[in-house]
Amino acid sequence: MRGGLQTRIMLGACIALATAACSGDVVVESKPGDGFEKVGSDPLLPLLELSVDAPWTTTYQGTRRVEARYVAGGVETELAYRETVSADGTGNFAVETVDVLSFLSDPTTFLVTQDLREGFFYRYRDFAVRDLGAFYLAHVAIDLGTDVQIAGRTCQEILVQSEFPGQPSFQVALDVETGLVLRSIETDGYGVEVQRMEFETFDPAPDLSGVAWFQPAIPEIALDLSGDLDAQVGFQVLSPSLLPDGYQPWKAATITEPGGREWVKQTYTDGVEPLFFFHSDAVQPVVPAGPSGSTAGTSAPLGDNLYVYAIGPVTVIEGHLRGHEVIALGKTDSDSMLDLLESAID
Repeated sequence: MRGGLQTRIMLGACIALATAACSGDVVVESKPGDGFEKVGSDPLLPLLELSVDAPWTTTYQGTRRVEARYVAGGVETELAYRETVSADGTGNFAVETVDVLSFLSDPTTFLVTQDLREGFFYRYRDFAVRDLGAFYLAHVAIDLGTDVQIAGRTCQEILVQSEFPGQPSFQVALDVETGLVLRSIETDGYGVEVQRMEFETFDPAPDLSGVAWFQPAIPEIALDLSGDLDAQVGFQVLSPSLLPDGYQPWKAATITEPGGREWVKQTYTDGVEPLFFFHSDAVQPVVPAGPSGSTAGTSAPLGDNLYVYAIGPVTVIEGHLRGHEVIALGKTDSDSMLDLLESAID
């Protein structure tokens, strides 16, 4: 069992954190949806619309400082480092950690891990408006009425608050020309700052000839959420009916392991944070042979075994559920994640 768990942990880290293989994420589509009905003539809407696609359509290079505070194993941890980020405006990007600013017992391993999580960092780590419809259903955006200079760029400051109690809030500086997030400060439901990202340098016309662009290790094949997922995949897709407050279905895809095993990846969002749910096809139970080689009926399904742990602020749950191998992860509490898994098999 220990070896199986280690395999699942490696797979979970590889699929969701290390590569974050999302070959369809070149340009994120902002869906109108119900959220716009309450927006009306929000003066922030044009800038927020611009921000959705900005990471994929803007050419730039810069250095940014990242700071995070979280509890790991009952110990409060503070982490700070600098990274260089590059993008070519057509969907290619690269993120490289260049300077560790906090004490680490094993900085070499940290840097290797940072490289493995490059795709996750660019797509999912920091604040972003990922889906406008879901964003406006779950959040309120407030213009703070101040323009600030970040790395020589004029930015508009906004405060983003959740419609649901106890959720994080974000103070964000959006580049007025491109919509890029050049600074974000996240505070938890108690008002404590837990993460900060800020650009220190920004070049809108860089020489990108020597940049090694991120390449997903495990490509994805996008699925059509409006269609029959079972028919598209070829086996039963587990679809959770109970999501954390504010979350909506966002994307779905299939991922094939190097050994050939296929997984379904479903992504949900509240417009800001992503939440991932992976599962494989159900493992067929071994049917013991009866007399003269005949079968002796069907054996019981594999037992349900779920493991809960944290990777920084991200809750991860993985294991076996009704014969399926499952992985769920997101920046939400474990009870909500367990409810999501349970609703997928009810």
